[in-house]
Amino acid sequence: HSKREDVDFLCEVLALGSTCEELEADGETVWVGGNKTEHGLINFVKRIGRDYQAIRKPYDSRTWRIYPFSSVKKHMTAIVRKDGKWLMLVKGASEMVLEGCNALHSRTGAMVMDDEYRAAMMQTIQQMADQGNRTIGIAYAETKDLGDFPDEEPTYQMTMLAIAGIQDPIRQEVPAAVRNCFQAGISVRMVTGDNKNTAVAIAKKCGILSPEKAVEEGEVMEGAQFRAMAMEDPDKLIGLIRKLRVLARSSPTDKLVLVACLMHEGDIVAVTGDGTNDAPALKMADVGFAMKTGTDVAVGASDMVLMDDNFSTVVRAATWGRT
Repeated sequence: HSKREDVDFLCEVLALGSTCEELEADGETVWVGGNKTEHGLINFVKRIGRDYQAIRKPYDSRTWRIYPFSSVKKHMTAIVRKDGKWLMLVKGASEMVLEGCNALHSRTGAMVMDDEYRAAMMQTIQQMADQGNRTIGIAYAETKDLGDFPDEEPTYQMTMLAIAGIQDPIRQEVPAAVRNCFQAGISVRMVTGDNKNTAVAIAKKCGILSPEKAVEEGEVMEGAQFRAMAMEDPDKLIGLIRKLRVLARSSPTDKLVLVACLMHEGDIVAVTGDGTNDAPALKMADVGFAMKTGTDVAVGASDMVLMDDNFSTVVRAATWGRT
């Protein structure tokens, strides 16, 4: 492989791993479909001089199938029929994509993923996450053409192609808004699908966690631990819930369970969200704030819509509510 061939292949995988695109509307360029992570990856393809629309052009529904993002598996998959084979393309939470890989892409082709390489990849993921990057694992597999694409996403051992780091800059006004919340007796908690390292780095930048102090036990939890505790020892979870500040690698039900626990303890709970999976928590909370750019389901389940998609507006709403 030449360096150019590797870059071309990466761009092909990114372009075909999503159907989002940019369209002109009223003189402005707007994104249709996908989320900010996918938009960032497609922008990367454009920035290195490749045309994602041209890459997609030869394919149609008979030769290209997208399996949407699964909040359980934390990845999405595409299958492309190419040169008499199936090319499976996967992107998602980097450490979970890495778990499904038994090989690593190199200049000379696929190499066996041994324990040393796997540990080195995990170290890279953690270093990127510690800087506040959302890390995306990108992998592929080739198999024989099995005819019609299945309804359910098939599972194969994959080859890790790349790890991408995406940083969503924190709005300048957010740390002050979080600080104002704490001063007003409002606890701010972050529930995210990001991995623990990324979540902690972002929470420290926002002021949800103290940037100066080490993270204390109980302040940060991962979804798997949270769910296990909810099932096996709910009393212990209730006891820890007030200390919890960050819930990482969460599933859609985790936010709902967290809201239920806090309301059970007598707290007045407000929830922000923008996805369809956020709708049950938005509905259950005392006040549900949906983002203007959120899905119709999220907006429909909420009590208020933040027209500027800005957390500081929640603080302003709380101020109005107290005066």
